[in-house]
Amino acid sequence: MQFLIPALLLSRTMLAGAHPADTTNLGRSVPIGTLITTCTVPGTIALTFDDGPSIYTPQLLDLLARYGVKATFCIVGGADRGHIDDWSQPWPSILERMHSEGHQLASHTWTHADLSTLTWDGMRTEIIDNENAFLNVLGFAPTYLRPPYLSCNDGCMQILASLGYHVISIDIDTKDYENQQSLWVSRQNFENGLRAGGNLVLSHDIFEQSVVTLAPYMLETLLARGLRPVTVGQCLGDAEAAWYRGPR
Repeated sequence: MQFLIPALLLSRTMLAGAHPADTTNLGRSVPIGTLITTCTVPGTIALTFDDGPSIYTPQLLDLLARYGVKATFCIVGGADRGHIDDWSQPWPSILERMHSEGHQLASHTWTHADLSTLTWDGMRTEIIDNENAFLNVLGFAPTYLRPPYLSCNDGCMQILASLGYHVISIDIDTKDYENQQSLWVSRQNFENGLRAGGNLVLSHDIFEQSVVTLAPYMLETLLARGLRPVTVGQCLGDAEAAWYRGPR
């Protein structure tokens, strides 16, 4: 059920003072305000897709559904393709589908700004504006955030800790954003990362070839090796109820 109908959407400015409900009473073991670079549940691999949603995301969701796999989507709320809480666009429905199909939604900030370059107020705006867009669409906001460019200095970590975020990084970078003309390099990066024991994978759902070529390759490779692709929360042993804050 939608948290608000489009005609009554509260502005991000109005919502900024109403931080979502705390989740510290859930007895969680996943650290807050500490960089998470690897999974802790043996045999799991977390596939993560950054910077969406995009026009290619529904195709990726179809693929994941065929394989019965859940993934994590790190969402940029205010990208050039339009705001995720603009109901004249397809993005709110895509977010609803992600959630209804059991995928994890994480924050990737409002405009994909490098948080380490911003003032305290600038960082807070990037984080809270994205929260409020999630609230407008789903009625809750993520407790997991991946900093854009994987960049988060001490000040960034401090504000994320103060806002109760789990800060996720990676230990396998496919670098698909550099290799759309030939994903052979990205496949090799993925394979090399697996051989090195990595299990927290970065790719993107904003690139067509990442969706139609790289994602199926990763899924086939993982399943052939007997590994279990899961969400970041699952690979950390975190209950789904703890992935979000605010009214569900």
